[in-house]
Order: sequence, then C-alpha cells, then structure tokens
Amino acid sequence: MAHNAKAIPSKLNTISNETSSSSDAGTLALALKLTPIGENNMRKKSAPPTGAKRKLKTLPLEFETFEDAKAKRIQLIRRLAKSATPVSNALANELAACRKQSRCGSGACPVCNRAFRLRLASEVQRVRPDAFEVIRISLIPASFRVEVYDLPAFDLLRWVSSRRRAFQRALPKEALFVGGVDISLNTFENGDPHWCFHLYGFVLLPKGWGVQNRSKMRRMRAELERRCPPVPKHRRIGAERVLTVGALDSENFDGAFLYAHKGGFYRRSRYAYTREKTGKRSTNAEPQAIPRLAALELSIFLARYRLGSRLILIGFRRHGSRFDRFTLCRERDFQSSQNDG
Repeated sequence: MAHNAKAIPSKLNTISNETSSSSDAGTLALALKLTPIGENNMRKKSAPPTGAKRKLKTLPLEFETFEDAKAKRIQLIRRLAKSATPVSNALANELAACRKQSRCGSGACPVCNRAFRLRLASEVQRVRPDAFEVIRISLIPASFRVEVYDLPAFDLLRWVSSRRRAFQRALPKEALFVGGVDISLNTFENGDPHWCFHLYGFVLLPKGWGVQNRSKMRRMRAELERRCPPVPKHRRIGAERVLTVGALDSENFDGAFLYAHKGGFYRRSRYAYTREKTGKRSTNAEPQAIPRLAALELSIFLARYRLGSRLILIGFRRHGSRFDRFTLCRERDFQSSQNDG
C-alpha cells in the first residue's frame, strides 16, 4: 500500500502476525462489502481487567476478550490505512502505537474501549447500593437522526449533556442512573440509511420504591416523554417502540448495565412483514455489519471524543482523567429516601 503512511505496516507487524480478513478488499471508494466494525467473537469468561485492580463481581457472559478487541483494532487500522486521507492515516498510526504501558485512549480503539468498560463495570459494582430496585429505559429521542456523512458536524458532547439534563429532571430525586448512547446505522427495506442515536440506561431506586407500581411507572414514563420527547408518531416506522420503561430484576443488573456502553456498533436493517395470526403489518430489525465507508466515518467521529463521552451518569461522580483508572462515587445517600413515596 504505497499510498499509506510509512509507519503503519511496521507497527502492524509488531502488533500481530495474523492476516486480516479484509486484506483482499479494494480501495475505499470500491469497498462496499459489509464488514463489521464491532463484530464480536465472544466467549463466556473474560481475560483479567486491563488497568483495573478491583475484582469484578459479575461480567456479562458475552463480554469481548482482549484477543477479540485486538483483532478488531488491527482490522480497523488496515481499513483506515487504505483510505489514503491524512485524517484516517493519523488515526491508523495512533491506534497502531497503542501499547499496554502507553494506551492511546482513543474513542475509536476497541482495546481501550474494552479497558474502559471493564473499569466501568468494576466501579459501578463497587459503589452501587447492596439493595435496590431497577428500571430499564430505552428511548429514541426526536433528535435521534444524523444523515450519513454528516457525523463531522454533530456535537456529541452537547447532545449527551442535553439528554442528561432532561433525564435528571424526569427521574425521581432519589434515583441513580447509569446509561449511555448507542449509535447504529439504521435502514428500512435497504433504503434511507442514517445514523441513529439511541439512549439506553438503568434507573436504580431504593428497595421498596415500587417498580411494580403501575401508577409510578406511568408517571415516570410521562415525565420522560415530557422532558426528552421520543420520536413522534408520524415519523415512526410501523409499530416501532421508541420508548420502553420496565422493571428489571436487580440480580440481573450487574450483567446487563454495560449494554449502555457497548463494545461494538451495527447496522439495524429494518423491514416490514405481516403477522401470520393477526394479518397486521409490523416491523422487525436484524443486526448486520456496517458498510465499510460508513464504518470509517463512525470510527473517525468516535476518535474525536474521549472514552466515556457516551456515558450518562446521574447520582454518580467520576474522578480521574485516565479512562482505565478512574473511580466513581455516589453523590447522595441512597438509603435516605428508602421510604419515600
């Protein structure tokens, strides 16, 4: 690859001798074959936490291994190098220089993102209450859509800060919240491609708050709709669920909350179908790999931000600038509101 930065091939050789499955691809302009930027080859147990001394209580069964993250990084470096642009070559060199004692900390780096997720898992499990109730929230806000190739103009920090304030106003004062922003490339019937910014998170409430109380759940849902309006009906596709609010067994929290800061990104290919029993039209979606050009756009976009920029915390405070060494603390006495309401 004569057009690539000279430093990239030698650094790749020192990282791994593996051959990338995308090595036979053409130039960026012709490389439209679907190849996942966040595809995970997973196993049940994870390698020890990178940069985290605290022992994890629970880790999701499908958490990516270090080897998986490293392979994805190598694949991404090669794709970036093939694009022959100064920005992509600079990012490729940054990722290629990432080492155990000198991590790059790039928002696009799969290895560093894995280390961040491990640290987040250990810290949340350390500071969360021992007894609590959980509500899981999934919300696609009205401002969810960004056109393909328009990500450079999108201000992630401003968008996340605005959504955080909205959630803080909508949730009960005693609530703690751990959530984040998922980014997917959405299509419908293989058309209308666009980026979707999707909010997902978990509300922790004092034991006895009443997550099975329907009136309380309705009030919370109404407040979320008022403070952070979801996609309006006339813009939805079929019976698309743009806001879900439901109770989660607290025993499943430790293994579920990292979904709020996922390790991979996908294309949601939506399609319409007719239900056999009712004959009604409905929609469904299948996760697929993001096309190469869009995957590169997303990687360059993520590299503009520090790891953790997609994270939304309410009632927790993060201390420390290192993405793999930070600590969390609770901002309020969780038990003081145990009998509220």
